[in-house]
Amino acid sequence: PVLFIASEDPGSVVADFQNYNPYTLSDFYTGSDKHSYYFDFYILQNSNYLAISNSTFSFAASMLNHKCNIFYRPCRHSGRLVLFNPWNSDPLLHNIYEPYVELAFRVKELFQTINKNSVSALNQIRNVRKQMINIWLSTSEYELEPLFHSKFGTAYRAFLNSPLKTKQMDLQEHHLKQELMDNVNLGMEKAWFMQYLLSAMLLCEPVDFSFNNDLLLFPDWFLSDYINYLKLPLDIR
Repeated sequence: PVLFIASEDPGSVVADFQNYNPYTLSDFYTGSDKHSYYFDFYILQNSNYLAISNSTFSFAASMLNHKCNIFYRPCRHSGRLVLFNPWNSDPLLHNIYEPYVELAFRVKELFQTINKNSVSALNQIRNVRKQMINIWLSTSEYELEPLFHSKFGTAYRAFLNSPLKTKQMDLQEHHLKQELMDNVNLGMEKAWFMQYLLSAMLLCEPVDFSFNNDLLLFPDWFLSDYINYLKLPLDIR
């Protein structure tokens, strides 16, 4: 395999990959710098594996790449590379979850209402639960990990570990709980299983699930939080 680094300033990063004997544009192209980005784009478009930056340039090349086996890009929330599907993902990660920041702050405010049973407070709790569930159920497989590590994910985990989680569900939520449980219990091989599970965890207890709970099949980014949800010791791994 050959590692190619496509960058406007390859000299600033090549040393970090010196153990892999990387190639850059200067190893193949000696023409005008004004047209150099064509070559970078061509290589990105025809690579077998891609780890791109958070840019529309490299994302567009990914969309035109029909031979790549796997696509990665950086997630600033988790500090790691995450999988993405060029035809089923937003072009940029950094602004996708901004609409959920307000929801994260609302969760923080709701903690102050835990001991209040006013109709207004309960309606706010139910509304936040519903919003979180709708967000998970509308998130593609490739966006789950970045979303889980975003401010929304932080708020979700805080909500999940608080008394707000199942506080006084109304009839509509009980129906939704049953629907989510039914989908989760169809098993991990079902499409959108993770979206249903992340949603169901806001309304259900571990005892409500009857699917094959093989911890080895869960993604690493989710496993420790799921173990915590199951109330198992972390060394179960």
